Amino acid sequence: MAATAQRNENRMHTVMIVLSALTLIAVIAMCFCMRHFVTKAIENNEAAKVGGWENYEKLQELYEADRFQAAQKQQIESAITQGAGGQQAGAQQPAAAEEEFPSGTITDDQLEKMKEGTYVKGDDNAKITIIEYSDPECPFCIRHYNDKTIETVAEKYDGDVNHIVKAVQGVNHTNTEFKSLALLCAGKLGGDDAYYGMYDKIMSQSTPQAPVANDKITAFAEELDLNASNFKSCVDTKELLSVYSANRQEALSFKSSGTPGNLIINNETGEYRLVSGAYPADSFTAIIDAWMN
Repeated sequence: MAATAQRNENRMHTVMIVLSALTLIAVIAMCFCMRHFVTKAIENNEAAKVGGWENYEKLQELYEADRFQAAQKQQIESAITQGAGGQQAGAQQPAAAEEEFPSGTITDDQLEKMKEGTYVKGDDNAKITIIEYSDPECPFCIRHYNDKTIETVAEKYDGDVNHIVKAVQGVNHTNTEFKSLALLCAGKLGGDDAYYGMYDKIMSQSTPQAPVANDKITAFAEELDLNASNFKSCVDTKELLSVYSANRQEALSFKSSGTPGNLIINNETGEYRLVSGAYPADSFTAIIDAWMN
C-alpha cells in the first residue's frame, strides 16, 4: 500500500510539473502575441503620423543609417550637457556633402503658389529662398532656431537670401497645432512683423526640454500690439487650420517628413535642395555658394 501511494504521489507530482510547464508555455505564447499586436498598433500610429507606411519605411531606413545614429547621439549628448548646466556643445547634425541632400526643380508657377500668402523675412526679391518647415514644439527646431542657423546664413549673403517659416506638425507634440495657429493668426492680424515676432517669442522662450507654455501666448500677442480678442477668436475657432494642414502636405510632397525641413530654392533657376534636419550653417552655404559662383 505504501508503495502504491508513493507511485500515485510521484504521478501527481509529474502531472503538476507538466501542467506548470504547459501553463508557462501558454503564458509566454500569449505574451508574444500581445507584444506583436501592441507593436503593430504602435507602428500603425507612427505610420499615420508621417503620412503612411511608405514614408514610415523610408524613415526606418534613415533611422538605421550609421550617419543618422551618430548625429542623433551627438544631439542627445549636447542636450544632456546643456540640461546639466554645461556649455552648449552644438545641437546640430554634422555638415553633409552637397550630394547627400535631395534635389529637384520646381516651375515658376509652383514657386509662386508656394509663396502665396506666406510671411517673408528678408528681401522679397532675394535670389535664394529658404522655406523652413518647422514644428514649434520640436526640440531640434528649437535648437535650430536658438543656434541662429538660418540667421547666420542670411547674414552671409547680405540680402540675397530670404526666409519663410511654415509651421507644420512633425510628430504628435501636444501643443504644436495651438502654437502654429497662433503664428498664423498673428500674421493675419499684424503681417510679417507680427508673424515673426510671435515666432521669435515662442522659440526664444522655449528649450528643447521645455517648450514655452500655452498660457503665455495671448500675452505675446498683446506685446505685439495685436487685438487680444480677435487673436483669441482666430486661434480658438481654428479658422486657419486649412493653412496649417496644407503646410504639412506641401512638406510631405518634397519628402520632408521630419522637422526642421529646410527647402533651399534658387529663385532664378527653380533648383532646390532639401536639408532635412538641424544641420549647421556650412551645409546651407555649401549649397548656396555653388549656385552663386
